[in-house]
Amino acid sequence: MVRYLAVAIKDLKSEFRLRASLSALLLFVFTAVILVYFASTGKELSKTSLSAIFWLIIFFASVTGLAKAFVQEDERKTTLFLKISTSSLKVYYGKLLYNLLIANVINFLSLGICMLILPGFEPSSLLMMCLTVFAGGSAIAIVLTLLSAVITFASAKNALLPVLAFPMILPIIMPSVESTIFAFNSNQFSLISNNLKLILAYSGVILTLSHFLFEYLWQD
Repeated sequence: MVRYLAVAIKDLKSEFRLRASLSALLLFVFTAVILVYFASTGKELSKTSLSAIFWLIIFFASVTGLAKAFVQEDERKTTLFLKISTSSLKVYYGKLLYNLLIANVINFLSLGICMLILPGFEPSSLLMMCLTVFAGGSAIAIVLTLLSAVITFASAKNALLPVLAFPMILPIIMPSVESTIFAFNSNQFSLISNNLKLILAYSGVILTLSHFLFEYLWQD
């Protein structure tokens, strides 16, 4: 446990020292929301449109910010140091913990920005909205942590990532958008329970796959 916490803390210290990645993601989110506001001429959009726009913002922010978990180690030439200092699974879970923290910070700040700026972005149940954002955002972070490891040593990282990310994240986005619509229109938790179970089950499958696959990816 200490080792994977050390990996996560190392990445967090690097992030807060440079602040480039987090600042860029927040700027992207803020710019996207402002563009939506002006494109709609300040008018209230439908709840379906707001839900889709919100998860599109989360999708692109996540792909931009979370998919570099292992790529940045290769770019900084620190991969060998991690390999000799700790086991592969501790590296993986440390990177996963870091991605989960960053993802939830960005996602909930995105939620706050949307609620402040976009007309009509007012959920009937804030708890349902927060649970949906946490579940969907965490699931996306789990997927992107695995994909980051897969593309690390590929020659065409930028081209390969979208091809792999879209089909793997789509099963998360669809129930997340639906649950967000429910959170806008109702406060009945039962409406989103099946979607949350689906997201949790999918996350469990990807996490299990990552657990067994990562050691081979890391050693190669």
